[in-house]
Amino acid sequence: MQYMLSVTGIRPHFLFLLFLLITPLLTTGCSTIKAISMMRGGSTEQGTLLRDEPVEAGKIFHLMTVKVRINGSAEALNFMVDTAAYTVIDEQVAKKITFKDSVQVESRDIAGNKKDVRVVQVGRISVGNVHVSDCAAMIVNLKKLSPKLDGILGSNFLKYFKVQLDYPNSRLTFMHNTGTQTNNDTNPIPMWLSMKAGFAPTMKCDIDSVVTVDCVLDTGHPSIASIPSSVIDELPHFKSGEFITSIGSMGEGAFGNIRESQLVKTDKITLGSLSIKNITADTNHSGMMTLGYEYLKNFLVTIDYPNSLLYLKPYLGHKVDNTMLSFGFGINKEQEKTIVSGLWKGGSADKAGISVGDELVSLNGAKTIDIAFFDIAEVLKATESLNVSYIKKSTGTNIETTLYKTDLTLLLPSSPNK
Repeated sequence: MQYMLSVTGIRPHFLFLLFLLITPLLTTGCSTIKAISMMRGGSTEQGTLLRDEPVEAGKIFHLMTVKVRINGSAEALNFMVDTAAYTVIDEQVAKKITFKDSVQVESRDIAGNKKDVRVVQVGRISVGNVHVSDCAAMIVNLKKLSPKLDGILGSNFLKYFKVQLDYPNSRLTFMHNTGTQTNNDTNPIPMWLSMKAGFAPTMKCDIDSVVTVDCVLDTGHPSIASIPSSVIDELPHFKSGEFITSIGSMGEGAFGNIRESQLVKTDKITLGSLSIKNITADTNHSGMMTLGYEYLKNFLVTIDYPNSLLYLKPYLGHKVDNTMLSFGFGINKEQEKTIVSGLWKGGSADKAGISVGDELVSLNGAKTIDIAFFDIAEVLKATESLNVSYIKKSTGTNIETTLYKTDLTLLLPSSPNK
């Protein structure tokens, strides 16, 4: 799962990436072996579903959310659906729950930062009439993202089912038919589950006809696509200089910042029989490509986990928007302060004189000390201009300025051959 923070006008395109994927370190310690065993474990109580089980979905920013009940409790918790993550329970919520088992294990985030994380075995997780017993979950602080977020429903829960995501109608459906489907509008795409990415649906993707990479379906990632930094130097547009590099960190793992990021042009990204052309992709440090919300929302998405098949049925009239409107800065939440972590060179924030390390005090009059991560994203999404009050790190002075969204794709240099 990847989150970028900043926004576009036509479509939400965050520019600060928060990677919540956490992986137990592959050591031979007893606690690590136990944690991995727990993450692989679980069972569905009802076996094959006898009928479709549709679930009404909500939304926190671009994220699809569903109501979840733990151990038969009457309390309905708000979980976001993330196909490229393990199931997670917020640490405050976890204090009220009795778990069947737990283990503390040293884990690593996508940036390589390490921290001890508690892995628990949940007696029962229920979404509507669908239940999984002995499902593992990681305990992580999610309230820093949004006070309305209680957990993440990951693919280690979803992997037992054939699930359908219908974004326009705000619905998640657990489907009764686990056999392969025949549809003239939908060609099946073979996939497998990557434990490295929380049992995410994983396929082969081709980039510009020169690189083939493992690609995960990531409903948590807001952009169209993110390319692993390990392969961008093979891409024609990168070789010709058609990319920009961030100033500072435009991304953060669960435990700390990641390295610099790039935006790079692509001619064509191909998945199965589907292609998207002339998009600008961001980069990640996971070693895997991701296809995110801005791509997936154009399709009725059916993930047949038991039969290892993916179906993407295009919605009539939908098309991928290639613009990347943004204010051009990323943030970190450090205790109660909102700190500029990175900038896109030549973007609105960079041109206005904002620097890495400056503290954002208010955005359009809303004090950042009172706003969680996703709530800041909502503020940015709702406006084309942004009144910013910030404290300059180098001088300690308070400065006010107004930013306007710009299309980041226009900042990329043109090919010298044009």
